[in-house]
Amino acid sequence: TNAGGREVEAFGIAFAVNDNLSISYNQHDMTYKKVGGNADVTQESTGIAIAYTMGGATIALQNNSMDNVTGTSGTNDEITEISLSLAF
Repeated sequence: TNAGGREVEAFGIAFAVNDNLSISYNQHDMTYKKVGGNADVTQESTGIAIAYTMGGATIALQNNSMDNVTGTSGTNDEITEISLSLAF
């Protein structure tokens, strides 16, 4: 359980390379404070994204991963998404 509370540390950085290209990186750590002599567990989340726009079209790529999901050691999750947006 996480009855001992939670502690969060997070940061993110985004950079517009030019008018068309932007990139970002985010880190989020949540420590689940365990009780009853159990060791604390830190859920570590990272994400990276890149987007390129040309006229009315935008293509974007993002990848997010998480270790120790919901404070459970050894559970991992990852998702990658590619999207194309068109404006007419």
